[in-house]
Amino acid sequence: MVHMKSDEIETVTMAFLKGKIDVLISTTIIESGIDMPMANTIFINDGQNFGLSDLHQLRGRVGRRNQKAFCYILIPPTRFLSSIAQKRLKTIEEFSDLGSGFSVAIKDLEIRGAGSIFGAEQSGFIEDVGYEMYQKILDETLIELRQELNMPITDNELNIPSSEITIDTDRSIFIPEFYAPTSIERIKLYRELNESNSENQLNDIIEMMIDRFGPLPPETIELIDAIKLKWLAQQLYIEKITLYKNILTLYFSSKDYYKDKIIQKLPNILDFIQNHPKNTNMKQDTHRIILSIEPTRNFKMARKYLEEILEKKAETIENV
Repeated sequence: MVHMKSDEIETVTMAFLKGKIDVLISTTIIESGIDMPMANTIFINDGQNFGLSDLHQLRGRVGRRNQKAFCYILIPPTRFLSSIAQKRLKTIEEFSDLGSGFSVAIKDLEIRGAGSIFGAEQSGFIEDVGYEMYQKILDETLIELRQELNMPITDNELNIPSSEITIDTDRSIFIPEFYAPTSIERIKLYRELNESNSENQLNDIIEMMIDRFGPLPPETIELIDAIKLKWLAQQLYIEKITLYKNILTLYFSSKDYYKDKIIQKLPNILDFIQNHPKNTNMKQDTHRIILSIEPTRNFKMARKYLEEILEKKAETIENV
């Protein structure tokens, strides 16, 4: 199927579909939606010259029935390949499961770049910062522009994603190697825990971990408490949390468009300070409010403090 007339292409294709031809040699025209359920093996020559979309579509021409299929990508020795070609090939190898098209598209976006928003370029700098960071910068810039133009901004747009709240601590909050032996398993668990945004979702992950690996070790329980703390911090527009030497420090967002939201929370914060004058210290630098609370022995204790701020409970530090 190379430089053939349309009627010849149809004749050859039908012969292959009917089993009269065992091997079909074709250009990339084969990727254009042709369904060949009997084909179970494809060889892609000079795979380093293809884009991710082409490789993904070509690979999808086989395995379209309930039989095992194989895709062989022929390439020169890796030392002769560019770094971008190696990234594309690694992505195709990594994302081979059914329904992995979206993951391939995201990686393609990271490798090529998203292009210039204010120009005509079709590739850009996104591979240097990553797609998620690029999206975050874009969202923040749009909010700032809407604020300057006095355009309405919804509460959902102003939410700080809990995954973006940073925590620094001298406490042990991790998944031990003896608990989840392989690094791939631990990375996957970290990602799932970090991306969880509800009690039910988190409980499902915890149940799965206990079912697979056994009871949670103390370090992992502390990690889960830290994740729940981030959910509370999100409601107070806190962007950074530190817990060192039993001192909890909360850094409220320095973004201009969060100022009104933080001011709305000030009565709660001031009530908490009034209830615990000997245990709290609040200061304001040129950019943000900083609140310190001590003693804070663990993240479960830190959660109780933030719950009290949000609910205006007049508890004593000793009872937390």
